[in-house]
Amino acid sequence: MALHRQVEKAMILAPDRVARAAASYAARPEEAWMLRQPRAVRRTYWRDVMDHGNGGRDREIWMLRQPEAVRESYIFEVLEPGPPEGTSGHVADPAPGGPPVQEPDTEPWRSPEPRARPVDRAPAQREP
Repeated sequence: MALHRQVEKAMILAPDRVARAAASYAARPEEAWMLRQPRAVRRTYWRDVMDHGNGGRDREIWMLRQPEAVRESYIFEVLEPGPPEGTSGHVADPAPGGPPVQEPDTEPWRSPEPRARPVDRAPAQREP
């Protein structure tokens, strides 16, 4: 088994806490979604899809056999994701013939993160 496949298997079969942490580093939304699923769901995915190697067909069969809550979460989180972070999702009036323009998210109740103060790295002076 190649190293990449061993790491992939380790992440998919990892305890929930580890898999959820790894989800933030996933390259694609469907990978992140899978890593946020309960371990039992991830285990059946590995067994029914990854161990078979048929790819798309096995993946589709696996998804169709999942409980409605799992299928719906895939639709909500992967197929129909919300607007990108930092946007309101409202479309401003587009320029004639141009693509729609996204308005920036305006949240007056949020203030920018305070900047950290620089740390004084000079050694303390000792009195003799």
